[in-house]
Amino acid sequence: MSDAAEIAALEVAFPRAQRWSEAAWREELQGSDRFIDVDREGGIVAVAAWHHLAEMAELRRIIVAPEHRGQGRARELMARGLAWARRRGAERVLLEVEETNGPAIRLYRSEGFVPISRRTDYYGPGAHALVLEYNLELS
Repeated sequence: MSDAAEIAALEVAFPRAQRWSEAAWREELQGSDRFIDVDREGGIVAVAAWHHLAEMAELRRIIVAPEHRGQGRARELMARGLAWARRRGAERVLLEVEETNGPAIRLYRSEGFVPISRRTDYYGPGAHALVLEYNLELS
């Protein structure tokens, strides 16, 4: 819980309307069906938030501070989160990503996520989401 403010500070990576508040991060940190993974270098430089329910896990958030991008941190967070989902018995992992976020989509696709649907205006008018799925049973 003491990391909530520092984690929330990473939210500047998102447009203001899409940012999670410190209170929202506190709720995430309290969930028993959640896995919040942080990467530290001095302070917190990256975070991933995962949720598990029945046969499905969800990557709810992944953020890497701009000055630490391109170093494999997101890929490491993904690997640890997928391993957590497997241990919890999930069969698949879902995530939403803004369809204009090319770097994130390339990362997810390179890890084996495939598009399964599109959500129109998910992030606001004209900001559509791709829904991607990772099948844990096939990996």
